[in-house]
Amino acid sequence: MLNWQSVWRRIICSACLLALLLTSTYPAVNPVQAAPLRDEPVEGNIIVTILSQPPSKVCFGQKVNIEFGVMIFSSSGGQQFDPPLAPLVPLADITMLAKARSGKVTPGKFFERHPAYWKAYTYTLTYTAPRKAGKDMVSIAAFFVRDEHRRDLEFDVKRCKYAAAIQATEKDVAFPADAAALWKPVMSFNAIGEFEQAEESNSLTGNGTVNMWLDAIYQGPREAFSCDVTQMLSGSGTFEVEGVQEDTLSLDAQFSSMAFGPFTVACQGAGGSGSGGIPASTGPAFAINFTMPDGGGTQDYNFSQGTGNMILHITVFPRS
Repeated sequence: MLNWQSVWRRIICSACLLALLLTSTYPAVNPVQAAPLRDEPVEGNIIVTILSQPPSKVCFGQKVNIEFGVMIFSSSGGQQFDPPLAPLVPLADITMLAKARSGKVTPGKFFERHPAYWKAYTYTLTYTAPRKAGKDMVSIAAFFVRDEHRRDLEFDVKRCKYAAAIQATEKDVAFPADAAALWKPVMSFNAIGEFEQAEESNSLTGNGTVNMWLDAIYQGPREAFSCDVTQMLSGSGTFEVEGVQEDTLSLDAQFSSMAFGPFTVACQGAGGSGSGGIPASTGPAFAINFTMPDGGGTQDYNFSQGTGNMILHITVFPRS
């Protein structure tokens, strides 16, 4: 025989869930796959629903906010599970417990003192993923008198990589005034690399390559003679990245000595010609230290070496 009370109860619970979802808004910056959700059948007078949509894949140590809602139901005379005309206040409290199989959940316990029936209560907890690859699960259970309801969220925890780009052009370099009066420099400094998380620790390691070239356009007087760069300066090298991931990314990029080819300039006029330049050489090693938000970002770094000064534009973003 069909249990109509059970049918109506599920209909009411479904409507309550829709109300909870419709009264909560969540910005969607990037489309991500939501964490798989497991829930126990609603058999008591309490229900838990997950309001936010945390990602299913998370990095080592990543922090994820999870918002959830809780509601209790009551008998108010007449048919069981019919909503009362006004919220009633029960004598018992709601207790909620949250835990993670491998990671960390804060806070791990919530209380709702003297809750009203048929009223939605919302809470937020923070899940911190473990620093080890594998599956993890967050369980949220709510207890009211002898009834309980639980929701489980599954996460795929993995080692994540970051990409780093460090770049500059002639606009970012302070050239000597006398040289800039005769030559319009054109240059590119481009360093591209990757670094990744270490398992069981908060360290970061990686490497990359760097390429640099410098050309120049003569803009001095041409009545008597003219000059041109016949072989622009170019070089390449590598760099290593080390760092620590806590609430931010603290990074140290160590650039090795860069090998440069020759730079040659030729001039002609006034009845003659000549050339000169810089022979093949090796640039000095150097290092830069900077801090980024945990999820990546951009910043400008004022790099000085010797008498030169250059603004490096740094970009760091997650790759996976």
